Amino acid sequence: MKINKIILKSLLLASSIGFLSTSSAQLYSRANGMMIYDSDQDITWLANANYAATQYAESCGKPTLPGGVIDSKGGMDWYTAVEYVKALSFGGYDDWRLPKSLQPDTTCDDQSKVVGSYGFNCTGSELGNLFHVGLGGQPGKSIVDVHNENFDLFKNIETRTYWYDNQWEVAPLIARNLHMDLGFQNANAKSVHLIVWPVRDGDVADEIKQEPKHSKKDMNNACGMKNIVTK
Repeated sequence: MKINKIILKSLLLASSIGFLSTSSAQLYSRANGMMIYDSDQDITWLANANYAATQYAESCGKPTLPGGVIDSKGGMDWYTAVEYVKALSFGGYDDWRLPKSLQPDTTCDDQSKVVGSYGFNCTGSELGNLFHVGLGGQPGKSIVDVHNENFDLFKNIETRTYWYDNQWEVAPLIARNLHMDLGFQNANAKSVHLIVWPVRDGDVADEIKQEPKHSKKDMNNACGMKNIVTK
């Protein structure tokens, strides 16, 4: 009987390890590696986690959005971020948006009647789920330092703060965000410059028409000649 209990415990442990090893395997490369489908949330991320900065470099600093201020590092205020994703057309899709923060979210470590759900482990929110589940991040640690194999599906993941779509209900001039250097869900004034990770609902085609790529040398030459390089 004792031996059977040991065997049973071993089987349960093995099955739990197997479950844990596949729990983060819900991200799939799509569109020639330019998009990543998140089957756990049924949404598709741009593989470039700071595409606005790439656009800035490729356009030699030309505004990506008329009337909106986007800096060289891809930072923009919340109002510009909302308009930026609305205007974004990439890979044949034009229904991009900012990630959503679930409110209330019982998975968050901190709950408040005033500010709602915030803090670490907010896996009910799209960016929080990506950080903690999809990328295997740990609370209080940079995603660049601690992550799983899915991290390599993306590029330009930065230890900066990303905008959510959600406004702070009790303060209209504040919107929610996620600190990618800590995995901490918080809020900022809409006027500050944070970065944007576009996402859209559902899956996409495995392959799309490949967009032309430019080397850094080509980009530097083009910008030196005051030409605009477009994708």
